[in-house]
Amino acid sequence: MPVFPNLFLNRANLRSRPARSVVLCLLLAGVTARGVSQDAPVNPPQKLDGYLQVDFARLADFKIDVPGFDPEVKPAAALAAVEKQLPESVRALDGQPAQISGFMLPVKMDGMRVKEFLLMRSQMMCCYGVVPRMNEWVIVRAASTVKFTPDVPTAFRGKLRVKPMEDQGFLTGVYLLEDAGPGK
Repeated sequence: MPVFPNLFLNRANLRSRPARSVVLCLLLAGVTARGVSQDAPVNPPQKLDGYLQVDFARLADFKIDVPGFDPEVKPAAALAAVEKQLPESVRALDGQPAQISGFMLPVKMDGMRVKEFLLMRSQMMCCYGVVPRMNEWVIVRAASTVKFTPDVPTAFRGKLRVKPMEDQGFLTGVYLLEDAGPGK
C-alpha cells in the first residue's frame, strides 16, 4: 500500500513551497519516509479492568508490505507473506482481551446503529484522506449494535485477533476485535 510521505520526497515535488511545508509538518510530527513513527513502544501494554490497553503506536509501528491482488496466487500464500511481517510483540497480543481507541468507519449497519466497523488510527484515514496501511485499522465486530460516533475517538473492548484475514481472495486486515463493546 502506498505511504503518503513518499509522494513528496522527490526533487520535483519539493520545489514547491506547499510541498516543502507538508514534508516539514510530517517530519515534525514524527513521520518518516516509511510512514512509521520513530517512537517505538518499549513497555508492555497496561491492563485496565482485565483488558490490555493497546494503542495504534504499538499496532502500526512497523512497515507492512501487502501484496497486490493476483488471481493466480492462492490467498494462503498472500496471508503467509503478510503474517511473516508481524513482529512477535504484536503476535503475542493474539487472543488477549484488549481495549483499543480510534475513529469509527461503519461497514455493516442496522438502521442507525453499527454492527461491524473499522476502528481507524486517524479520522483522516478514510475514503477522502490518507490511504491507511493495513496495520492502521482494526476490524471490529460488536457483540450487539453500537451507536455510531463520527469524528470522535472511541474506545472498544473485546478479544483481539492478530492474523491476516481475507475475503474472496482480497486481504482485508490483520487485526480483529471480536465480541466488542464500548470501552472506558
